[in-house]
Amino acid sequence: MNFTESVYEGTTREVKYVLEEAEHNTDYLVIVFSGFASVKAASPYRYNYIRTLRQVDAHKLFILDEDGPRGSYYLGKAMSFDFEKSIIELIEETMNKLGVEHKNVITAGTSKGGSAALYYALKYKLGRAIVGAPQTKIANYVLSINGETADYMLGDRTDKEKVIKLNRLIYDQLEHNQETILTILGSEHDNQHKQHIAPFAEELKERNHPHTLILDDDIKGHNDVAVYYPPFIVNELLDIMYGLKVTDVNYEADYEGFKVQTETVIPEGYTEVIRFYDGDTLINEIGYNDTRNTFKLDLEKITFVTISYAILKESNVIYRKDLAEHLISDKNIICEPVIEKVNDRKFKFDLNLQTNQNLQYAFYVYQNGKVIEKIMYQRKQTMTYRAKEEGKYLVKYFILLPTKEKVIGKSDVILI
Repeated sequence: MNFTESVYEGTTREVKYVLEEAEHNTDYLVIVFSGFASVKAASPYRYNYIRTLRQVDAHKLFILDEDGPRGSYYLGKAMSFDFEKSIIELIEETMNKLGVEHKNVITAGTSKGGSAALYYALKYKLGRAIVGAPQTKIANYVLSINGETADYMLGDRTDKEKVIKLNRLIYDQLEHNQETILTILGSEHDNQHKQHIAPFAEELKERNHPHTLILDDDIKGHNDVAVYYPPFIVNELLDIMYGLKVTDVNYEADYEGFKVQTETVIPEGYTEVIRFYDGDTLINEIGYNDTRNTFKLDLEKITFVTISYAILKESNVIYRKDLAEHLISDKNIICEPVIEKVNDRKFKFDLNLQTNQNLQYAFYVYQNGKVIEKIMYQRKQTMTYRAKEEGKYLVKYFILLPTKEKVIGKSDVILI
């Protein structure tokens, strides 16, 4: 995933972030807070939902919680709230730079990120928070699940006053805020629901605070929220900004062409299109109602083409769903590179590229993310490899065109 990370030098702390500015819809700013990374992840810190939110045209600010051993809910060490001070400085500076009003700032996140989204939206009277399965009693959660984080955040886990304060932190913000609109996605199947969402929803109801609680029965556990939240947040944002709801886009492709189908209802003034990109360059566009089962792009060279479904308003893309990326030959045939086992230790890779051009091919073999063998440029489109060890393997391929340009792609992963 490509993005540009920046560093904000706050009054108290350094904050890493990614800012992606809108192309046309400059009224809104979506701020995304991250959940805990998996204990098996390469890094204990991560950004969430960057790729997901590229579907929607709006300003987006993704903030990294790189405070403490695994993050501090964007608060700070030992209840000092020093990290929070720099976080809100970054947020306010970004709002001023982009000219976005408080009412048009939307915080988002799941789990730990959802907790931070609630806290910052309520405390600083931002417009909305759209969250999934947040922990609302933070001290109880980190004490029971993540002792290292609890020690960092509380300083002294035996200090009952600190524990109570951290548990009440999100609730206490309701005392001075009756305006921020809250939308919470959860499930009764989530083992955190009874302690963290149910009592908070009851408090919101008693205070008559504007909120919507959606309990999705398809979510069977806490980790499932990360699966169901992406389409949820996209639709919530489209509804807020445009009064628009999108449904799933079904896509099929073979050597003959493609088929796109969606039941999204487009209001008057909007247009559905299928777009074809070479990298960031738009190379063709057809109206959705005019789509056929086959297409020809009249390509002069072998190209990776990204096929997208998009919704336009006044010729501006307000929603873009990338459906697939295909390697398409100069003969306008979708190529399907294949990696398959020959036996328990041996696999074969074939580009299956139909072309009239005089090309050369190189291959890098990866095992568990590391290059272990290089096959330099040759005329053959195929290669075989005998694995010495078990692991996850893939092939990165390089196609050298007569113009000396390179087309680069990779295979699926195969387990040996």
